[in-house]
Amino acid sequence: MKTYSEYRAAARQTLGDRWNEAALVFFLITLIAVLFSGPNACGSWFHWSNAFSNAWSGLYLAAAILLIMPLQAVFSIIMLRWVRGSEERLLESTWNTFLHKFEHVVVPMALELVIIVAISVVTLCIGGIIFAFAYAMVPFVLEDHPEMSAREVLRTSREMMRGHKWELFILELSYIGWILLCIITLGVATFWVEPWMTTAMAHFYEDIKPQAAEEVTPVAE
Repeated sequence: MKTYSEYRAAARQTLGDRWNEAALVFFLITLIAVLFSGPNACGSWFHWSNAFSNAWSGLYLAAAILLIMPLQAVFSIIMLRWVRGSEERLLESTWNTFLHKFEHVVVPMALELVIIVAISVVTLCIGGIIFAFAYAMVPFVLEDHPEMSAREVLRTSREMMRGHKWELFILELSYIGWILLCIITLGVATFWVEPWMTTAMAHFYEDIKPQAAEEVTPVAE
């Protein structure tokens, strides 16, 4: 395993002169999320009817499941491909991969959301945070195992992250200074920091994947 500074350095090297391209695509994904969530926030501000707010909340939930979360997963997938040496253009690849992998991506991402929300409600968010780290590898598993069902993808991520959730937490915490910069810049820096963190996570996946494979016990036929 690399040190946390080595993961950050490896991610910087992977992004290289394509960092602005990654920032642009992440900005577009964020813009889509804001466009769907904005009217609901405005409804609360302007005291629009409950019927409108409820209807738009439902629309936002549908957009989150069918569009926003799959796009975020695809973004992570392309970052993994970059880590592996791909030279593909991010904007074009994100859209093409979204269309090609939609059915394969949307179900596990929706199932992940349901589980995390349910666990968060029961455990006052603590369990939800733990499960969020357990499922952090889901997009990467989707890329490497298109033959797996949604349940198998989630189970594989949980097994991979067994004993590694704290390491990933500290890796993300090592970005605390940059996260503070995102706050100071009212979120503008996020468009560059988030791709950096996602790419570092892809490098993290590449390191724990062989370990996870060694720990799998073959099933006797």
